[in-house]
Amino acid sequence: MIEPTTSDSSLTKFLEKRGEGLHHICLEVDNIDAALEEMRDKGAPVLDQQPRPAAEGRAIFLHPKGTNGVLLELIEKAD
Repeated sequence: MIEPTTSDSSLTKFLEKRGEGLHHICLEVDNIDAALEEMRDKGAPVLDQQPRPAAEGRAIFLHPKGTNGVLLELIEKAD
């Protein structure tokens, strides 16, 4: 479960537009750089040009338009 920390965050806007429910699914990968390259090579709609800092490591997001309507996060956890 997550909740917005500011009134102008993307999560706040999501909740205002869609209400409560599934926001995204996160999958752990061993190598985020390799995952990003693979997603690009396969034509996946990657939202990130490079991995972004995440609470537990580095992550990329895939646009819901290419993942059957679900925002997908891939994360490589920090050691």
